[in-house]
Amino acid sequence: RHSDGFNHFGDVTPGYPFRDTTGYKPVNSANDLIDPSKWQPQILRMGDGKYVTQQFITPQWANTETYSITLDPRTIRADAPVKSIYNNESMQAYKSQAKEVLDAVAALTDRQKMLAEYFDNNARETLFLPAIEALPNTRDFWQLGFLSYMTQFDAGVVAWQEKARHDAVRPITAIQHIYQGQDVLTYDRKDGNSNRAIPAHQWAPYLNTGNYPEYPSATACLCAAQAEAWKQHHGGSDTIPSVYGQPGFKGVLQAGSSIHEPNVTPSLNVTVHYTTWSQYVNDCAESRIWGGVNFRDAVQESVEMCTDIGTHTYNYFQTLLDGTATLREPSKEQAADPLAMTPAITPPSLPTTPDDGTDDGQHIITPPDDDTITPFTSQVPTNLRISAEYEQVTLSWNAPNYAGVMPITDYIIEYSSDNGINWVVYENQISNATSATVIGLIPDVQYTFRISAVYAEHQSGPSNEEILHGKYYAHIQKDGSYTLSSVIAKICR
Repeated sequence: RHSDGFNHFGDVTPGYPFRDTTGYKPVNSANDLIDPSKWQPQILRMGDGKYVTQQFITPQWANTETYSITLDPRTIRADAPVKSIYNNESMQAYKSQAKEVLDAVAALTDRQKMLAEYFDNNARETLFLPAIEALPNTRDFWQLGFLSYMTQFDAGVVAWQEKARHDAVRPITAIQHIYQGQDVLTYDRKDGNSNRAIPAHQWAPYLNTGNYPEYPSATACLCAAQAEAWKQHHGGSDTIPSVYGQPGFKGVLQAGSSIHEPNVTPSLNVTVHYTTWSQYVNDCAESRIWGGVNFRDAVQESVEMCTDIGTHTYNYFQTLLDGTATLREPSKEQAADPLAMTPAITPPSLPTTPDDGTDDGQHIITPPDDDTITPFTSQVPTNLRISAEYEQVTLSWNAPNYAGVMPITDYIIEYSSDNGINWVVYENQISNATSATVIGLIPDVQYTFRISAVYAEHQSGPSNEEILHGKYYAHIQKDGSYTLSSVIAKICR
């Protein structure tokens, strides 16, 4: 499988194994929400205090050859995520699916938190696994382990194919966008049995948001495919085989063992007991909503779409066991998905002004095409200047023209050492000064720098401000977090 399309060894991108070979580019940047229907990469704080911007991880998985010889991913398609379309016709559905996730996260129980973490763990088989618990010997253990891996891999090909094609918005982006300027409820990390109000721009799901588009749900897809393969392996019944004389299987998630709330959640041991495969799949799907990372349509579509993948992989697995499998040539990358460049949903059209000149507080209305309204997105820092010294650079820039209208509270400084593929946020004190020194740079590395302005209290990604102009509303970006200008600096020894 050396050349199966996954770019395991960096043959296509020398020196960078597993790097994207498809040329995928997100519609939205981490700082600029252009289309609320589409995926927006998040800025993540790392353990060492640095920040990185998400990238769609391994989009080339969609073009990788599957293990199952009878599985053609191009014949398995997810219907368009119509509720994620941000336009007049779908606005109510867009808001409703976001509210369901918002309410689910605010009402989380200890059990839901732990199940969300359990199913989010790609190595959950090491905790307890329904199929493996019932195995009679080591040989079956290894065989079923291979079946599980093969099923996960093939399901991932289909899931990534459809994620890349639909490129759909995540709940974190939709919720922060819809409720901008408002407070929302979320779970309370200090008290697992209550919730608290926070500004919408600070809202985050219970689980970490994956670095890939939302629809369909990868975890729900893998659960559905694996459960079907396991079910076929154990005779085709929905009932999970008995383990140690008990129906189904049981596992215990210990008190205080939460990854996200260590030593706090759960307050008591949580016993997980599944007697049917459908139970297992249902909880896996629901856990993505509880965790705040998927909408309901994404998990439902995955269960419907991916179950049969388990049948394909199980049937191929059986031919390997009985020796009837067809001898195959070395794996090859699939041709690019013919639908990958075809928009699966129509571009959003923003609402128009109501006939009576009023606004219901929910619409975003484009301004009239005249010179009385200055597009705010152009009001960004300009004239970035740089001077380089040993292991540091000094940056200076001009403040945006809007700085006198909306006070700037901070500037975000980012730098890249790979020509803008990955950006790191330089961690410094909050300041509205128009100059800064970046230290700790590595000699003989070429860096690119960019500066973004932050307005008011909005510092955690794009938010919006509606400014009244007569009876019209101008949809403008409030935080000004955009790439302005870039200067290349070579840090010399």
